[in-house]
Amino acid sequence: MTFLHQACLQRDRRENVALHLLGESTTLSYGALDAASLTLALHLQAIGVGKGARIAILSGLSAEFVVALLAVSRCGATFSPIDTSLRGSSLSSLLERLRPDAVITTEANVQRVVNVLGERFSMFVFSGRSFCAQEAALWGYWRQGAERIQWRLPFTLTDRMFASTMPLESMPDDDLLLMPTSGSTGQHKFVRLSHRALLFNTRAHVASFGIVGSFKALQILEVSYSYGLIASASSVDIAV
Repeated sequence: MTFLHQACLQRDRRENVALHLLGESTTLSYGALDAASLTLALHLQAIGVGKGARIAILSGLSAEFVVALLAVSRCGATFSPIDTSLRGSSLSSLLERLRPDAVITTEANVQRVVNVLGERFSMFVFSGRSFCAQEAALWGYWRQGAERIQWRLPFTLTDRMFASTMPLESMPDDDLLLMPTSGSTGQHKFVRLSHRALLFNTRAHVASFGIVGSFKALQILEVSYSYGLIASASSVDIAV
């Protein structure tokens, strides 16, 4: 399991094994994450997102974030989690330095992104969700300039074998994460982590606590902080 999505979506996980997002009253099975992230990955690939592309994710820790993270991994692209508290020039300078090929965000944050970037970049916007006994889905729209295309991410697919789980040319040492940091100069910088490096750090964190089998975790830090992403969110995804 050398890629992030492979480690999270292991084939031996049963469909009823769930990831619970505390504070959202949201419980998703790993089968649901598999289906939704695959569907989003196909949407991203359709606009040319692949190896070497940079994707900014502005959504905070949520079902949308987890789906987006796994979808970017499946495309072979690189993601950068953006602090949802950033405003004005701080957000502008960060995104201008990152120069993302696409932005994944939520309806609550889309206007801030447009104010900073205008209509230059493709955006995938999560605009709604439904979680009930009969249905589980996320939906939204893709926007590029004046063009809008609605999409929906169902949490069940009759056949997931029609799409490859990773571009054939991708390697474990390819960049997966660009983690924003102010650095000592006060200017935005990005720490690069490959699939192999992120998985190593996450597994080392789990091992350091002697965690065996399933466990529960409380997420305190935002996913835009390295410890919040690697030592908290990713640890639960991979080790539960």
